[in-house]
Amino acid sequence: LQALTSKRQRAKVLPVAVQFYARAGRVAAARESLEEYLELLRGQEGSVESARRLAGLQALVASAENRPYDVIAALEPMVGSETTNPAVWQLLAEAYDRTDQPGRAVKALNQYRRLNPQDAQVARELSRQYAKLGDWDKVLNAVGLAESLGSADLTLKLLRYSALINLASTRRDQSHLE
Repeated sequence: LQALTSKRQRAKVLPVAVQFYARAGRVAAARESLEEYLELLRGQEGSVESARRLAGLQALVASAENRPYDVIAALEPMVGSETTNPAVWQLLAEAYDRTDQPGRAVKALNQYRRLNPQDAQVARELSRQYAKLGDWDKVLNAVGLAESLGSADLTLKLLRYSALINLASTRRDQSHLE
């Protein structure tokens, strides 16, 4: 990166550097590369696609810096149901989870699942978010999905038992009211 001196070359390489640094846990270097990239872009008119890419980079760095509200602020204006980048939906779901917004996390996770239906970890996370919402039938469905995709751990078992207990309790309470 230091060998590149041309602004044009740096503008092409910096987005990749931001991603690399953020994923490698080098948060300060990711932020520095993003700031340099933003400086190089100042005054240039970009396409919608480049605006989406920039929003993704800003969200990635904000996530690495543990700033979930900034992730949401960067991505929400750019996403719609036609967004086909699963990483965007995953970042949003994580940010919603960190800010205790399980309903929104479920929506983002379902969009992610639309693009990656075989991801067992996302099915597992869906079951956790449904539990936060108290939607016990959907917890059972998500646990079953995660297990069918090969995920089997203590957390899933606990979520299943919790859902079964809560459903039984709800049914018992309803029968007492009748």
